[in-house]
Parts: sequence; structure tokens; C-alpha cells
Amino acid sequence: MFVVAGLGNIGLTGLRLLVGELGFEAVGVDPDPGRVEVAKGLGLEARVGGVLDAAGWFGPGESVFLTALPSSIAYGVLERLASRGFSVVDVSFFAEPPWGLHGIALGGGGFIVVDAGISPGLSNMLVGMLAGMGARRVEVYVGGVSADPGAPLGWAAAWSVHDLLEEYLRPARMIVDGRVVSVDPLDPGGWGRRLVEGLGWMEYFPSDGLRTLLETMGGMEYLAEYTLRWPGHLIAMKALRDLGFFSGDEPGPPGCSVPGRRVLEEVIVERCRGFEDVVVLEVVAPDLGRGYRALIRGRDGFTGMGLATASFQVAVAVSLYGRSVGPGLLPPERLVELGVDGVVIRVLERLGVRVEEASAG
Repeated sequence: MFVVAGLGNIGLTGLRLLVGELGFEAVGVDPDPGRVEVAKGLGLEARVGGVLDAAGWFGPGESVFLTALPSSIAYGVLERLASRGFSVVDVSFFAEPPWGLHGIALGGGGFIVVDAGISPGLSNMLVGMLAGMGARRVEVYVGGVSADPGAPLGWAAAWSVHDLLEEYLRPARMIVDGRVVSVDPLDPGGWGRRLVEGLGWMEYFPSDGLRTLLETMGGMEYLAEYTLRWPGHLIAMKALRDLGFFSGDEPGPPGCSVPGRRVLEEVIVERCRGFEDVVVLEVVAPDLGRGYRALIRGRDGFTGMGLATASFQVAVAVSLYGRSVGPGLLPPERLVELGVDGVVIRVLERLGVRVEEASAG
């Protein structure tokens, strides 16, 4: 039994994939009755309630939780699920370091897979695969953008806008010359341009998506994640920050009585919805001259970002279900050590997400 907690875009997509495309038994849980009714309208089993309510309905030995929660509450929820012995595959982009969950999960007896999305997530596993081949220099390029480059900011509001803006606010950590350094994502000195097959020229900036890789891949000489956007996007975002639209607590621009970030989030949700989106991931090892890529577009009512993110979360949960997996924290790159990376890739293919080999160019 799989329990999908949080029926926003990602959670609802995951529930549909589990039941409709893979044929597993699964139930969705959300405190919002409206979201539950949407799931039921699609012929899915869903209940009104919080994650911890669901923890009382299903035993830890009979279910695996797939959590897609707001980043502000996710870590605390995972702590409580881990302490009760539940195994969880989580896709929430929470700010807290995940390592504190390891001891709790060890004590509870379940496993906790964190950052099980597209990047971090699938990117971590691909980095682990390249590291296993001897790579010492790896670059991750990832972008979720509007399929129409002319959309406002080149975006399609296909996932949490609040979490999306975190990419521009959090210092981007990377490994350079074997040590961890931090850079400002909106410092033009770190920007670049890349020709992406199937999409054309895009611009990129450093983002803080390496997460657990910063510690598990300490032997790397160079390791960085870059977020891809349509040309012109970064100048616009830097201007918005400089004008005060990224302020979280204080009022933003002059004459504005609410925080600038809240204003920006509302405008993005309103003006960037309705556009089809596309997601691209490229993980390359220049020292090996090889890498991997995936290009994901929406289909059958799924957004590209929903499909890209939920597919990996579902593939990991399915690949680990019923296996003898030791308790504790399990970053996605450790899936390679468990020998399930090939299984994950095959499940992804069944879900229409194809990971292809690519050159490092």
C-alpha cells in the first residue's frame, strides 16, 4: 500500500501514476476537501486528513508514504513519521539539513528517501552513476520552463512558486577544487549560456540543488548544479530583486503595504498559469566525455514538471517497495549502491520519462 500525502500538482500526479499507469494500490490524503474531491473525480481513492492522521490509519509495516508537502512544514512531518517507523519517499524542498533524520529513522526502523524529485532527485542518482564510473568533475543542468519562450519570465506556474523563488534566494553551494563554496545565484559572474538539444540556446545560473551530494560526493574536484532559463530571464529576476520584490518580511517596493515577495508570487501565479511547460535535465561528466539527459513534456493532463518530479518519486518508491532496505536516511545517490538505479530507470521509462546517454558537450 502506498500513501500519497499532499494532493497538489506533484502529489496528484504521483497518485495517478501509481494507480492508473502502474496498477498499484494507493490512497491520497490531503486536508483540503477540494483537492480530495478532484482526486475522487479521477476515480482515485482519497481521504480528507493530514499526514499524521494518515499515520494513524495505516501501519508502518504495511505502507510506504510518498510526501509532497510545503517546504515550511515538511521536515517536522518527516521527523514524526520516521519516529513512528514509517518508510517515506519525500519530494519536499525543505531548507533544513536532512542528516538529523538518519538517527530518528534508525530508531524507528524505516527508511527516509529525501529530495526525490527531478533535481535534486534523479540528478543525484545520475551523479552517483557517473561517480561510480570514476568521474571527478560533474555538472548538472536543469530547467522547468514554459514551452513558449515568450511567456512572462519564460515560466509556466507548474509547481510551488514559493519554493521556485527559493532558487534565487538561497546561496548556491558547489564543490570547486575539492571544497564547498557558496555563490550568489543572481551574480552575473556565475551566469552562462548553453545549447540544449531540442530547445535551443538557454541561459543558466548556479542554484542550490546539490544538497546531500555536497557530503556524499566529497571526493569530487568539481560539482555544480545550474538552473536553465530562457534568454533574458536572469536580467529580469535580478531587477525584481533589486527593486525589493524578493523581500520576505518587510514591505517591498515603496507604497506597497505587503511583502514584495508575496506580491511577486501572486503575480506569477496569475500571469504564468495556463502555459504548457517543459523540463530538461542534463548531467554531464566532462572528464569522462559522457553523461545523461532527459526531456519531459506534459501529457494526458500531466504538466511537464508534475510528471518529471512525481515520476522519479514514484519510481523510487516502487523500486524499494518490498525490498530489504536498511533503516535510516537514504539520499537518492545511494540508490546506486543498493543496485536499484537500473530498476528506477526502467520504471521511469514505463511512465514515459526516458533517460538517455549523452555526450558531455
